[in-house]
Amino acid sequence: MPALATNQYLSIGNGIFGTGLYNTQSLSSAATSRFNMGISTTSPYAKLSVTSTDVASTTLAIAPVAGQTGNIIDIYRLSGNLDHVLTTSGRFGLGTTTPYAMLSVNATTGVPSFAIGSTTGTSFIVDKTQNVGIGSSTPGTLLSLGNTGANTINISATATSTFGSGININTGCFAISGVCLSTSGGGGSGTVNSGTTGQFPYYAANGTTLTATSSIFVTTNQTIGIGTTTPISNVKLTVTSNGSVADQFLLEDTSAVANQHMVSFGNVNGQLVFNTMLDSGATSTKFVISNAGRVGIGTTTPGTTLSVEGSSTLGNVATAGYYNATSTTATSTFSGPVQVGTNTDADSQWLWGPASTGWASGYKQSDGSFRVATGTAVGTNDVLLLLKGHAKVSRGSSATPVLSSCGTSPSISTDASDFAGTVTVGSVSATGCTITF
Repeated sequence: MPALATNQYLSIGNGIFGTGLYNTQSLSSAATSRFNMGISTTSPYAKLSVTSTDVASTTLAIAPVAGQTGNIIDIYRLSGNLDHVLTTSGRFGLGTTTPYAMLSVNATTGVPSFAIGSTTGTSFIVDKTQNVGIGSSTPGTLLSLGNTGANTINISATATSTFGSGININTGCFAISGVCLSTSGGGGSGTVNSGTTGQFPYYAANGTTLTATSSIFVTTNQTIGIGTTTPISNVKLTVTSNGSVADQFLLEDTSAVANQHMVSFGNVNGQLVFNTMLDSGATSTKFVISNAGRVGIGTTTPGTTLSVEGSSTLGNVATAGYYNATSTTATSTFSGPVQVGTNTDADSQWLWGPASTGWASGYKQSDGSFRVATGTAVGTNDVLLLLKGHAKVSRGSSATPVLSSCGTSPSISTDASDFAGTVTVGSVSATGCTITF
C-alpha cells in the first residue's frame, strides 16, 4: 500500500517513490511543480528517474501495443512544438516528426546537423550546409579532411578539389568522365624527370617514365621550336641537312596509286626544295627556289631568274624583258607568230651571235624601216640592208625598185610567187644599202 509521510515522501511497494507531493507542509489536491518520481531510487532528481538494481535486467523498456499508430515517444521543445519523435516503426527523428531513415536529422537554422567533439576539438561534423568535416569544425567543401596545411584533403562539388599530400592509387586507375587514364603502355606511375622550361615531355622508351627534355619547345611569347629552344618565328623547324628533305616536311595521300603517295619539301643548303617521292622513299627534285631568288623547274641549279629544264608550255601571251635560248643542240619552236616589241616609240630587234661579230635585225622606229646591221643595234652607221615602204616584189609589176649605195652591180630577182623575191647586193658601202619599193 502507498505510504505518505509528512516530509512529502511517497513509497509504493518500497520500489516506487515520490517526493514533493504537496504544497508547503499541508496536504493539497492542487498540482505541484516540485513532484519527482523515482523507480528503485528514493531521491529522483528528474520528473522520472529509473535506477537499475539488477545487473541482468533491462533498466527501461517501452513497447507499443499491437496496431498502435501514435509515436512511442514524443519530445517537445520549450516553445511547445513537437521536435523529436520515436515512431512505432523504430525510426528516430531529430528536428523532424516524419523520419524517413532509421535516424533522420533535420538541423535547426544555424545549427550543425551532427557533430562529434566540441567547437574547439571537433572530430566529425555535418554542418548546416551539408558539408562534412573530419578533424575540422568549419568544413569549406563537400568533404574536408583537416582545416588548412599540407596534410589536408578538400573535395568540392563546385570548385577544384585539393589534396595536400597527393594521391597514391594502389589498384584500379584514375579516370576522367569514366575513361581510365592508365593504358597497357604504362599504368601511370607519374614519374617525370627534370627538364628545361618550355619543353614537352614524352615517352622516350616503353614504360611508365616520361622524359621531360624533348625536341618541341614553346616559349612564353607563343613561338614554337622543333629541334631548337630559341625559335625566332611563330614556328621554327631545325634539322641537320642530309641533302634530302624527307626528314623535314612530308605530305602523304594514302588513297593515291603506287609511287604517287608522297611529296616532300624543305630547306636544303639554303634552298626551298620540292620533291616527289616513290613508295621506296627515293626522291626526285622538281622545283627549287635558290637563296639568290632564282626559280628552277626541272633543275636544282637555276642559272637565271627562271630556269626551266625540259619542255614547257606558256599561255596565250608570254611577256619577258628578254629571251635567252642557251642550248647549242636543241631548237626552240614557236607554234604561232613571234612579236618583237609593242611600243611604237622604241626600236625592236633580234640579235644574232656575239656582240663583237654578230648581227642585229629588226624595226627602226624613226623611219618605220626594217634593217639588218652589224653590232647590237639597228642603227644608221652599220646598216647593211634597209627596207622601207610596202616592201613587196610582185610578178608583172611595173614598179621598179630603187637601189641606193648597194655596191657594184646590184640586182633584184623574183620567183613565180607574188610578194616574194631575193635581193642580191654587191660590195657594201660605208653608208649601207637602201632598197626602196
